[in-house]
Amino acid sequence: QPVTKVIEYTDSLMLLACSYGLLQLNKYTGVYTLLVEKYLVNDVLVHNGQIWLGTVGYGLIFFDPATKEQKHFTVEDGLLSNHVNSIIYADGHFWLGTENGLCRFSPESGNVIAYSNHLPLIASSFNANSHYLLHDGRLAMGTNNGLVLFKPSQMAQKQLDGQIYFQNISVLGRSVRDIPSFKLCKPVDQLHNLRLKYSQNSITVELMPVGEVANAMFSWKLEGVDPDWTQPSNHRLVSYNNIPFKKYELKIRMYDSSLSQLIAERVLNIQILPPFWAKWWFFAIVFLLLSVLIYAMFWYYIYRLKQQHIEDKVRFFTNTAHDIRTSLTLIKAPVEALRDEKNLSERGRQFIEMANEQAQRLNATVTQLMDFQKADIRKEKVFLTMVNLPEIISQRIGMFSSLAATKNIQIKTKFKTKHYESAVDIVQIEKVVDNLVSNAIKYSHNKSIVEVAFSADDKQWVLTVKDYGIGVSKRDQKLLFKEFFRAENAINSKIVGSGVGLLLVKNIVKLHDGEISFTSEENLGSIFTVIVPHKKLVDTNDEALSLLPNAEIIDGNDQIEPGEDFEKVSGENNNKAQKILIVEDNEDLMHFLRLSFVDIYDVSSAANGVEAWEKIQNELPDLVISDVMMPKMGGFELCKLVKSTFETSHVPVVLLTAFDDKAMQLRGLGFGADDYLTKPFDMGLLHQKIRSIIQNRTAVREKALRLIQTDQNAPVLNNLLNDEFLHTMLSVVKKNLDNPEFNKDDFARAMKVSGSLLYKKVKALTDLSPVDFIKSVRMGHALELLQKGGYSVTEVSDKCGYTSAGYFSTVFKKYY
Repeated sequence: QPVTKVIEYTDSLMLLACSYGLLQLNKYTGVYTLLVEKYLVNDVLVHNGQIWLGTVGYGLIFFDPATKEQKHFTVEDGLLSNHVNSIIYADGHFWLGTENGLCRFSPESGNVIAYSNHLPLIASSFNANSHYLLHDGRLAMGTNNGLVLFKPSQMAQKQLDGQIYFQNISVLGRSVRDIPSFKLCKPVDQLHNLRLKYSQNSITVELMPVGEVANAMFSWKLEGVDPDWTQPSNHRLVSYNNIPFKKYELKIRMYDSSLSQLIAERVLNIQILPPFWAKWWFFAIVFLLLSVLIYAMFWYYIYRLKQQHIEDKVRFFTNTAHDIRTSLTLIKAPVEALRDEKNLSERGRQFIEMANEQAQRLNATVTQLMDFQKADIRKEKVFLTMVNLPEIISQRIGMFSSLAATKNIQIKTKFKTKHYESAVDIVQIEKVVDNLVSNAIKYSHNKSIVEVAFSADDKQWVLTVKDYGIGVSKRDQKLLFKEFFRAENAINSKIVGSGVGLLLVKNIVKLHDGEISFTSEENLGSIFTVIVPHKKLVDTNDEALSLLPNAEIIDGNDQIEPGEDFEKVSGENNNKAQKILIVEDNEDLMHFLRLSFVDIYDVSSAANGVEAWEKIQNELPDLVISDVMMPKMGGFELCKLVKSTFETSHVPVVLLTAFDDKAMQLRGLGFGADDYLTKPFDMGLLHQKIRSIIQNRTAVREKALRLIQTDQNAPVLNNLLNDEFLHTMLSVVKKNLDNPEFNKDDFARAMKVSGSLLYKKVKALTDLSPVDFIKSVRMGHALELLQKGGYSVTEVSDKCGYTSAGYFSTVFKKYY
């Protein structure tokens, strides 16, 4: 095979550069070894025991004979060419003769400096293995242009000077010089900004290097299109097609041929203008037209819908009110009959009074809803009659004196006249007064004042009701007269209300051609003002003066307070085995539930989820009964918190709510609730569900504990996954009975679960912690060994994982 170079490596070894790689030859034995293969090697250099190869097409190759490591250095690392024909070491560097010029290579850092732009070396191709270091320190290297002599220490990289010149710019294949719309009056190279129409979105820039630059390399990047710079190349055309309308910066860089110097950089600003349909004013016009069209269609649809359903709504409300009132009659009659029973217990009398009051409240609510609906759809008829308004208003205020007294509230009146007649519907005006005064008392603070003022003239009369109560926040004031709306602070205050009273008042005032307004500030109070124009009847008759039936007024402040007997009963049952926590923000319902369970369980209560969570953590009840809708924290959040905390995850949770749709029930069960009941619920059913949950939990734990003692393989639990987990727990512990180092962490790792999950599962299945479960299994095994006989206490202690017989005896005695 051809050998291009032979060098002495050691006293006995030579290196041969061949056409297929590098050979190592023992000159005494003739044995050769192929060190590097698959390369045509032109030159070889040994430096500090390491071998460097100049190859054809693969650049400079580093080879370490000790580790067989190879590294390649190519044009990507700065070489002028991948054809390295000669290598020589001088002045601390390698001097590489390539087909495109001379390079200096640092073997320590790998840095490359190219000298292709030095005038004597331009376009020089160095010959293979043609170099020599002269005695005076100069290097002699052969090239296609003759011999080159230079002193390495005097060779410095020359800083090149050059510029990027725009030879031409084309848009859609046409030069900007030939496009009349550009009106070009200066050379193309002087263009710094290019403004194009949205249809002129294809551009080509022709580049040319100017200055002392040979074989210049260009790289470019269009900001907003290209994420990175293009690979430097000798391409002179920069082209982009179908550019979206936007502002761009075309950045261009020029390097020398070795890519070691950035010679010049230039920026061309390009703006592609958007079409008219993409401009902001076009979008604004379209949006406005669409908004008007959608609004008109929506308004027309709502109008038609109201017309079509107005009769159905009236019929529905009428039928519903009839059904509710029929049921209320059937409820109130037996309740009132039971109330007169002589042998009725005190607690039973409390239940009867509570049921009777709630039935009356429901009847009043139904009546008010019917009045609101009739006024809302303008079906309410107004029967006008001339009345003395100050007298009527005074009578209605007097009816609320007892209600005000319960909260130590003083009602002050200020009438500018005691006699003022105007034509009004007396029944409807009484509803207005009743609602405004009852609301003022209901939402006032204890020991405060409610002021009612009346003034009138020939044109109108004005009624003003002022309180110093909780007020209305600015956020809720806009919605106060909306259907079924109640302010947030009113809801949090636990004051009962339906949210239709003020809307009813507004509709009644409108029926009298009047207006109602209010001013309010949170925690300072509210002022409601009713202004109605004065009217006078000329001719009246009995039929025209007929009055509508009086509406019952909802008093949301009436609440049943727990009596002395209840406190006494609850105090006597604090030591019952099963603890139940009732979470309910309605005091009446909470009171009723406590009375229902206090004889059977140890009952405690909480008014919201936050308070309940504190009690659950401190008391760990056996069961939690929780409402869903509560302030601060609702039932869903409480259930999720209980079931996701491993200390409390075994506590059963029963949710109570007024939502009867399946989606809400599935949501509650999804949070881990053990059961779900909708209001109104049957107390017998609730009792049975609670009893079943507690009994099932107890039965499951007893079965699990029996499994520890009997070591049976038969299924213990109905749930196959839980049963398998329980048997696996027992198997793991029994395998480690004689291991004194076995603890809860080892237990969790053997079960392939986290420590918290292991605790939850063991606690739920056996009512034991993992440590107590391990102790139970060991104690059961110890009892079995002692009963069989044949083992001393010390031997039993060792077999059960106790290193001290004395400690084992103490634990055994305490356990049994």
